[in-house]
Amino acid sequence: MRLGQSAERVRIVLDFLGPAPFRVQDGALLVEMRSRDVHLREMETLGIPHQWTPGLLRLNTTVLSPDSRLLTLGRPERLVLDLSYEDFLALRVLGPTGQAVLPPLQQFRLNTRVLALGRRRFRLHSVALDLTNPSVTLLPLTGSDGMDGLNPLPALAKDWQADLAINGGYFNRIRKLPLGAIKRQGHWLSGPILGRGAIGWGSGERPVFGRLAMEEIVKGPRGSFPLSHLNSGYVQKGVARYTHHWGSHYHPLTQDETGFLVQGNRVVRHFASFQLKGGVALAPESWLLVARYGASLPLRLGDPVALDQRLTPGRFGQQPHVLGAGPLLLLGGRPVLNAGLERFSAQFQREKAPRSVVAWGQDQLWLLTVQGLGNSGPTLKETTRLAQQLGMEDALNLDGGSSTTLVFQGVTTVRGRGVDSRVHNGLGVVVREPPGENGSQRSNN
Repeated sequence: MRLGQSAERVRIVLDFLGPAPFRVQDGALLVEMRSRDVHLREMETLGIPHQWTPGLLRLNTTVLSPDSRLLTLGRPERLVLDLSYEDFLALRVLGPTGQAVLPPLQQFRLNTRVLALGRRRFRLHSVALDLTNPSVTLLPLTGSDGMDGLNPLPALAKDWQADLAINGGYFNRIRKLPLGAIKRQGHWLSGPILGRGAIGWGSGERPVFGRLAMEEIVKGPRGSFPLSHLNSGYVQKGVARYTHHWGSHYHPLTQDETGFLVQGNRVVRHFASFQLKGGVALAPESWLLVARYGASLPLRLGDPVALDQRLTPGRFGQQPHVLGAGPLLLLGGRPVLNAGLERFSAQFQREKAPRSVVAWGQDQLWLLTVQGLGNSGPTLKETTRLAQQLGMEDALNLDGGSSTTLVFQGVTTVRGRGVDSRVHNGLGVVVREPPGENGSQRSNN
């Protein structure tokens, strides 16, 4: 099994050791053949939906338009499905039997197009969402074990019953921890870092885009001191804060950390470095202050403490959901790309790679992926220009490269660099049928 792909067409090639009888019957290509498990796994890896029973391979052809062809070649014997890109996409979304993975979703549809910037061409996949539709809910997707861990995006989508999902913000692939803002249903799972771009949203409202910063200050009997980060895998000198949304326990991220546990707005326990190494349980009503790289904590057991939190821009504080990534590409229809301001490296700014983008335009929220055709992918500047071509008003770059993934109705339709990749978080769309339709209503985790 081989897969060949150009800008407009996809060829699925089956190589045989000898003649193989085949027929087209009831909207399916049926091939009488023998195959080893490794060949069937190749089909799964290539994302080609199929059904296999011993001696018979079935490929769905009901979705194929007249623009697609079935070819036979000899010496060696080959069977070739020469498909338009749109037919190939439909084949993957509908699956091997011609039945949708889920009932057709009228709320949105997956589109693909090719755009050019000069001589460089790019394939875009896009889905537009009407956030005023009460049956459509947009949520940050994370794993079930707190902020520690990576998962395939299809697994996250399945856990949250999301019909559509795109990869989200950045993370440390070694530590498997988040590097940016994640807020869900009013709770900060991970705080913002480095003033990077973010999107915030609520139910039925236009989302907020901007460069997000959080300032937290702890006030105690011996003065006030600022906190560096909240529930973050990004570490630097200073004092960070961790809550139970980080996970059931906190384990040190650097050497020689010390800490104070706060419960009921009072310091109830001090942890020396050796005491932190075994981990600290994080209860819902408590939070842990962690000092790193020699930072001091002017607190003592029994001290009363108060916490002040301020967000910039302040309107992010009113949003129940927030996802941070960056850099910010468009704001109010104007290009605002400044990756250096958001502390991205010079190498990152020059990189050409597959991209994921969340944007607002034409009174809809857009989830976009961009891949290069005959090239490695767009730069950040090119991604900004492509978003402008599409008529976007606000646009935020998400994690990209191998992380770029789009899952549509349970099917991975976009793989950034052609391989399945684990990610820390994503954006998911949950569609709930209105009560009374089809006799049921799906629920979220």
